[in-house]
Amino acid sequence: MKIIITQFIILLTAILLNAQIYNKGKIVLENNAKININSALNNYSTGEIDNSGSINLKGDWINFSGQNVFNENKGTVYLSGQTQSVRENPTDFGYLELSNNSHAFLQTNISVENELFLKSGYIDLNHNTLFITNPEPNSIKISSGYILSTTYDNRLIWNTENKKTKYFIPFADDAGTQVPINFEIISLGSGQEEFNTYQTDDNNNPLPAAIPDLSYKGSDISNKTIDRFWYINPNGSKLKTTLYFSDDDINGNQIDKNNLNLIYFNGMIWEIDSTGNYNNNGSNGYTTIINKKGWYSLVSKNIVSTIEQNSISKLNLINIYPNPANNEILFILPEIIGDFNINILDLSGKIIFNNHYKKQNPLIKINISSFIDGIYFVAIQDENSNIYMGKFIKSF
Repeated sequence: MKIIITQFIILLTAILLNAQIYNKGKIVLENNAKININSALNNYSTGEIDNSGSINLKGDWINFSGQNVFNENKGTVYLSGQTQSVRENPTDFGYLELSNNSHAFLQTNISVENELFLKSGYIDLNHNTLFITNPEPNSIKISSGYILSTTYDNRLIWNTENKKTKYFIPFADDAGTQVPINFEIISLGSGQEEFNTYQTDDNNNPLPAAIPDLSYKGSDISNKTIDRFWYINPNGSKLKTTLYFSDDDINGNQIDKNNLNLIYFNGMIWEIDSTGNYNNNGSNGYTTIINKKGWYSLVSKNIVSTIEQNSISKLNLINIYPNPANNEILFILPEIIGDFNINILDLSGKIIFNNHYKKQNPLIKINISSFIDGIYFVAIQDENSNIYMGKFIKSF
């Protein structure tokens, strides 16, 4: 059976029962057709629904059908209730609009084919994935709405089809403060980019899954790190990205916002990328180039010098010569040191040299001929976790 709904407005009101759709044929909502549902909508259809009209729903969207609700998907679904859930089987919405301060909680993955309009209210990703399949940057629009992400396993995946243009993702925190991600594709990849961000507590917990701690070169950096993580998977693209954060994401006054570096977890350790910059333009944003998938956060640029300052009493225990040096450096270890590791770091904190030694001779010689000219730090950690520091200049 084929049912065609043309210019009628249908009001479905349920007090004890939800609205039920058992369609084994075909339902067609034409351009001016409207369905208003004041309860939840339970869909059990195995037939087709062509929507070119609108469905205004004040209750939950529940799809039990085992398939996408819509066959032809040119119409709009309005979520206009105060608290609503979208659950059971995924739905591919054509146009999805949140209005009337609706709070929509995802309990399944969903996709939006044409446009997501966050007029007011928010979508809580709630451990699920929101797919945006329209590559146009205006396929997400906002008025006063936003996307809420509070856990590490949320995802927003945008099928950009490698359009070299600028995109805006309206993430916000629990208070509704905007912490968006802006990105621009500057080098092509698969054409599908993946994002998440969430705020942590003052101790940077909970950590993202598979990340053991927030330490850098053996030192805890949680009090030097913005209380927010970002997950980005550019899928082969190179993205010029601006990551925003709110003032209450900062541990007291310990972080100098004007001196930030991006840190990236490479699957084993955190690395520092010092190529970006903080945007002090009235909003907290950090702009950098991202071409690797994984977890990111922001840390004070003075992390290396902080480690150096914490070990200042031990600096004189390492005598490095010649200094400046060209081909090799030599230094004498203190008598109290046992087996040890040596790391040589550049100014960005990147490890240039790493080796493990057994205490045999206090005189150590290291070839630095391949180093580029600049200032380097030597960090030595012995078997008792004592750290000794030194500094030298590589120069012709």
